[in-house]
Amino acid sequence: MGNGIIISDSSSLRQVTDISFIKIHYRERKLVRMYSQLVVYLLCFVASVEITSAQRNCPSPQYLELGRAGTVECLFDESFSRYFWYDTLDSTTNPTVVQYDNGAKFGSGYDSGAYDVCRNGSLVIREVSVDHEHYFRIVALPDLIQEDISVVVTVSPSNPFPLIGLCDGNKSCYAQLNPGDSLTCSVPDVKPAVNLTWTAVGREDSALESEYTESGNNPLVTSRTRLVNIPFKDNDLVLLKCSSGRQTPQLLASDAAILVENPNGMIYDSVTPETKHFERDFVLVLPCLSNDAIQPGVVWKRKLAGQWRTIGAKVLGSIITIDEVYTVTEEGSLTIEGIGIPDEDIYVCMGTDGVNGSMLSYDVKVYVEPNEAYPHIDVCREDDVCTSEIGVPTQLICEATGSRPSINLTWVIPKFEGYLTLDTERSSLEQPGGHLYTSQAITTVTPGKKSVLLASCITENESTLLMSSNSSVLLQFPLNELETNPSDSWTENGSELQLMCDSGKDLSKLYVLWKRRRGNRPFETIAFQVLGRTNILLSSFYMSETGALILQGADIGDEGRYLCIRGDNQNEEVVSYDVNVYVNPTPNNLIITGCEQQSYCTLDKKAEFQIECSVSGIRPAVRLSISTLEVSDEAIIPFHGHDSISRGVDGLYDITEIVKFRIREDGPDKVTLRCKATGNHSVQFSLQETFDVRFSVRGDGVNGSLLWLFVIIVIFIIVVMAACIIIAKMKCRRSETTPGKGRQSFDDSEGGETVEGTELLQYQYSDEDLHILLRELKVWYKMSTSRIMPFPRADAPLDLASMYVETAILQREDGRVDKWSPLESYLNIFENMPERTVIEANPGCGKSFIISKIANEWSTDCESFPWNNIKLFIYLEMNKIGGMNSIYEAIRKCILPDDSTLSERRLRAILKGCSDVVIALDGYDEYPDKYGDSYFTRLLAGDVLRETKVILLTRTSLLPDKMPARTRYLRLMRFTGPNHHQSYVSKVIKRPNRILERLGNIFGSNGAVLEMLKVPLFFSMMVYLDDNHDITSQCEDLGTVTSLFEAFMELAENRTSGSWRYMDSLKLGKVAFAGLSREGRARWNSDDLRKKLKGGCFERFVSAGILVEEQQGRSGKLQRRGKEIVKFTHKIFAEWYAACYLADTFAFYIIAKKDLSQLDPFDNRHLFRFICGLKGTAADKVIRYLRSNYNADEFALICSIEKTGFTRVQQEVRDMFSKTVALEPTNRLQRHSTILLMKIASRKGIPIKEVLVKRCYALVPGDSGRLGIIEGITIPPLTSLKKLILLHVGNVMTSEETQNILIYMSKCSMLEYLSLAKSFHPFIDFAQSNINNGGDAECSIGGDDCTGNGEQVAIEIENGNRDPPYVIYRENVVDSLDDIKRSKCIVHWSPFADRPTFILDLHMGKWKVLTRQVRDVGVTRETCENLEDLSLDYHKQMCIEFMKQHGALTS
Repeated sequence: MGNGIIISDSSSLRQVTDISFIKIHYRERKLVRMYSQLVVYLLCFVASVEITSAQRNCPSPQYLELGRAGTVECLFDESFSRYFWYDTLDSTTNPTVVQYDNGAKFGSGYDSGAYDVCRNGSLVIREVSVDHEHYFRIVALPDLIQEDISVVVTVSPSNPFPLIGLCDGNKSCYAQLNPGDSLTCSVPDVKPAVNLTWTAVGREDSALESEYTESGNNPLVTSRTRLVNIPFKDNDLVLLKCSSGRQTPQLLASDAAILVENPNGMIYDSVTPETKHFERDFVLVLPCLSNDAIQPGVVWKRKLAGQWRTIGAKVLGSIITIDEVYTVTEEGSLTIEGIGIPDEDIYVCMGTDGVNGSMLSYDVKVYVEPNEAYPHIDVCREDDVCTSEIGVPTQLICEATGSRPSINLTWVIPKFEGYLTLDTERSSLEQPGGHLYTSQAITTVTPGKKSVLLASCITENESTLLMSSNSSVLLQFPLNELETNPSDSWTENGSELQLMCDSGKDLSKLYVLWKRRRGNRPFETIAFQVLGRTNILLSSFYMSETGALILQGADIGDEGRYLCIRGDNQNEEVVSYDVNVYVNPTPNNLIITGCEQQSYCTLDKKAEFQIECSVSGIRPAVRLSISTLEVSDEAIIPFHGHDSISRGVDGLYDITEIVKFRIREDGPDKVTLRCKATGNHSVQFSLQETFDVRFSVRGDGVNGSLLWLFVIIVIFIIVVMAACIIIAKMKCRRSETTPGKGRQSFDDSEGGETVEGTELLQYQYSDEDLHILLRELKVWYKMSTSRIMPFPRADAPLDLASMYVETAILQREDGRVDKWSPLESYLNIFENMPERTVIEANPGCGKSFIISKIANEWSTDCESFPWNNIKLFIYLEMNKIGGMNSIYEAIRKCILPDDSTLSERRLRAILKGCSDVVIALDGYDEYPDKYGDSYFTRLLAGDVLRETKVILLTRTSLLPDKMPARTRYLRLMRFTGPNHHQSYVSKVIKRPNRILERLGNIFGSNGAVLEMLKVPLFFSMMVYLDDNHDITSQCEDLGTVTSLFEAFMELAENRTSGSWRYMDSLKLGKVAFAGLSREGRARWNSDDLRKKLKGGCFERFVSAGILVEEQQGRSGKLQRRGKEIVKFTHKIFAEWYAACYLADTFAFYIIAKKDLSQLDPFDNRHLFRFICGLKGTAADKVIRYLRSNYNADEFALICSIEKTGFTRVQQEVRDMFSKTVALEPTNRLQRHSTILLMKIASRKGIPIKEVLVKRCYALVPGDSGRLGIIEGITIPPLTSLKKLILLHVGNVMTSEETQNILIYMSKCSMLEYLSLAKSFHPFIDFAQSNINNGGDAECSIGGDDCTGNGEQVAIEIENGNRDPPYVIYRENVVDSLDDIKRSKCIVHWSPFADRPTFILDLHMGKWKVLTRQVRDVGVTRETCENLEDLSLDYHKQMCIEFMKQHGALTS
């Protein structure tokens, strides 16, 4: 130990330096020498007294490794300039080994090279030996600090941890031992000796009984401890640690562990195993605990051939691999890749935390899906629903082939509620080769009195092997002349024929069957509908959901007797029609022959004449009659020689009526004749012609001939003029279409040879390497981001820059999850950028679009690019980098060309050595390794490339768990209405027309489907498809999301070739359901999915734009093809097909909780709505599930709208809004559903009594006309809202929030009351104002008085003897908003209590205090102190001062 040595007098302190340099010649100055020694002793005595209070600069002891260079560390500040090191405690008689004097170093140890000294005083020993194990002393000047340091020489063992005898040199292991066995732990060849102790994990406070020994030759020793008794006690699985009991600097890890099992104590069969089913070739995952806890000790065993075998273990985070087939995860779960049938067995997991043990047992069963996805009925060929005609007792065979395990099949007769089981003969045969089974069910059906019977083959218990758990056959028996009293039905040739299968009886239906008989032929089946499924056998027909038969373009061949049979296997109804087709003649009028003109003719009075009236191509045949128009004229013109001619060709008739007559000489000069159709079928046609007959004597007909000549000349002139006009227009068009400048063809490729750079040292790179990387990055970005496909099946890729539409970007304020502020533009993303930035948005909102635009602008050196200081911009799609181990590997494989000269090592040097690097990772939600400890999850967490700036783009519902504290969060806002789509769609669809406006009206007027506007990809595809096919009229009556999406899917499917089968949708739906589940991944290998979707339907789904193929590991590159993967174009497609699969399953079976428990209702809300809209029976079960498991009454009501439409649930909506409805901050499903129902109710004019917004208000910048809610949701003005309460809108409201709320209030025309409850003063920041008792408020806005134009709202509080205090606006927050001033709404504000305290005078812009109520509130000082709403101390103090001002504070 040392101390400063100081001599002082009355004026100053003089520091004595370097006593060893006081040279006094003994011979000449003996007296002086004696005096100096006396002074030295005196100074040492003073130092020994003061040393105990001095702070050490060199810690002691210090450990140095034998045979290596070591440093005796000290830490003196810069005020010390001289150091003296001694290798002994006797510094008075021994010389220094090294000295430091203002930068100069000398001394015997320094000269020999054995020692050195640092600026801070640390001593460096070049090579530590055993001789250095003693005390060293340092004296530091000018303060004369003396310290002694003990140096301990250490020798580290070959292993950095104690060695347990059974662990074979590993830090952790597993072993089986009996209670009487012992365990040895040692640290060999170490210096100094290590004191080892045994402890049990979980009971570390007490060491276990052990025997400690030391052995070896100096200087090395071996420390050893032997555990005498293994403490199994109540637990036959013990986790033991061997630890060093004191500080052991030579051990990097001072603990080793062993998991010990007592094989005689464990009864593995004592736990009832839980049966687990896994599909063959998939990954088996068995958790070791039923909860999410992690046990430090885990052992997995398998009962193989009756013997228990250990297959894996985990000990304190270390994985013990016993068999490469089995993998134990860090959580203790057991995994098997590509599980097969031989893996079926009992598996047991034993876990311990050191104190308590647990055991779980699993009976693993491997299942194999049968060859068909449904039970196959022998008469049904290749479909799960069919019809068959039988006349005698017939055997029906149902089977499932190639499954494991076998499937129990049963024949039943479905009823409207439940079913009747038939006598069934079951069998199960193992196929050759074993393992797989063919299951069969046989029954015999005998024709009965009814004409139709529906029989179904179902699985007796719920089966996960079949996508469709039942198949059905509609059996047709002999009709027995059921077609009595048919109704006549006439339809025009080429028009639509629609026949209803409903006679008005109240009859539920399970099936509908349509048959037809033409002439004497037997009846043929047209179509049938079974359990909501429609099958068309004659392709020209189709059926509606109600069972009506519809034929587009009926012709003569469709005539016949039509029969409809519907029923529920208990009751039956038959409706029949005689369908007749009539054909209008060609031309569609009667032809008069015998006159020169059709409308009149001139005849010689003295001659006999013949008139013909004819019609051609008519059906059915009619009779023609020629007579005078006036009955009185019949005597003047006697008709004779009647002759009727009728000829039929191809079912059409040509009919001619001929009459002869002669007029009497005394008859009139003009008679009107009529020809008309008569007979039974003439009512189908309106055939009648009248014509005048003029009679003349000799040449009276000349004038008529001249008139006809004049008419012919006029017609000729008109034709010539029309031809001239047409020719002129054609010439004009040719001149306008003269070829001009064509569209430029851009070649984005760049040439140039790559220059081979030299391999450099770590973090050093050449300018040539950087130039190569920059060039290759920019070339790739130009190629991949300049033009994009806006949606699948679009006409052509579009220019990215021309498509961009500015969207709102919000930034989350620090520490406030619900507080967001706007960014002016995407150009501000890089301003003051931290190391990590997360950009979140919902699917389809433009995350990839905006980052592609940034990459494109960086690559093209765009002038508007505001961050030119970014030297490198790396853009990677995360769905392409699964399994990659570094950012350098990803760049090399996903961006750079195959012939690039840049290796991963050189890329590492560039990225490590280069400043201003930004890495953008797009699509964390699609990253395959997001749930594991991968390189890129560690990159996001800041464990890798900590100082490099990283941007992550992901869905709002899937954010990383581990992000640095300084991470900045940004959010892209979705489209909120049709008007926001105009600009985007007009750029995507280059030929916008009325379709955009009409679809916008559909969305805007229907609250139930308004959500679909938030999916730009869906909206754009809808516009594009309808623009090509022009079927918007079919969508005008859509009232639910399901009906809208059905119309959309019909459009998408019609654009592809080939037929779409219902089972194809179910197959894809099962795959989609697995991808949407909580553990699923919505990406598949293309070849695997193609095998599941057989018969070319995989290609049809890709062609329709529903699925999209990508290259894994390559961002669209084709030079080096990776593994092809496939995914849904948008999540909403996956939800649709998963809903089809689940609706079909739930329609016949009860809902298995495990099915829907894998789906989050909020993230998959479209899926739940689709299920309810597709199948009514499934909807009832889903609605019950939502209400019983989630208390989601609001969302269940939305699903009811999907099932029945709004009209049938209108009363429920009225009842809901007749009471107060609250928006809670913690339940996002309830909040979202309530807001949607509010929109629907407002559009339907349903009064909304009261809405309470409870701690979830959040200003949405840029949308002042809507009320903002957390997560970026907005509520449009509700025209039927009467009362609105905003509870705790914030600590201090800003003027923007004030304007938002008041503007929203003015737009709610029926709003009568607005309350701002438990929020601090919404129009004044008390930190900027001073409230004095009995006086006016003093405003301190920028140092001006209250008339300044500061950004904050200036107010003045006035107080008088007669009037209560009130607040006056000095700025135009209210005065400029005329709509607010005209509002009749009452506005209350209650800062600290539930009861209203202030009322707003909207016209004058004043807050008036309700004095009596303020005084009655009785706010105490403790009330202000305990307010949770006021988080800052000055807020609480202002609460007290404010209530004092208004006399409301009580003692």
